Amino acid sequence: MIHFALIPARAGSKSIINKNLQLVGGKSLVDRTIDCAKNAGFFKEIILSTDIDVLLQRYAGQGVICRRRPEGISEDDSLMSQVVSDCISTYQPPEDSYLWLLQPTTGTFSSAIRRHPRRCAWYSARQIAPLPSLRLIARL
Repeated sequence: MIHFALIPARAGSKSIINKNLQLVGGKSLVDRTIDCAKNAGFFKEIILSTDIDVLLQRYAGQGVICRRRPEGISEDDSLMSQVVSDCISTYQPPEDSYLWLLQPTTGTFSSAIRRHPRRCAWYSARQIAPLPSLRLIARL
């Protein structure tokens, strides 16, 4: 089984401007999430899907696949299933792989991933591709 981490980070926010870039303890929410994914030690690839130029520049060549999110799925009303489907169609993970959705605004994942990897939110790439919406297998 192959595990991929998908970190979605959109520029727009209605409540907090640039919330994914906000510092918490000296690190942005996205930086914290990428560090957690790297420290988990079992993701084959970490994919950052974003429309934030600063993040695309910061993580280029840093062990993170940077995907400029298309405009059509970077809006307030865009669905997470669209972001996941875009990732799957772009990178075409093998059928026996799992795509983990690590949202920066949800909090720090490292201890949860290390202690209870099967209890974190994860999606089967094989099950998502033909479906119009996400199928949640497990949740924290």
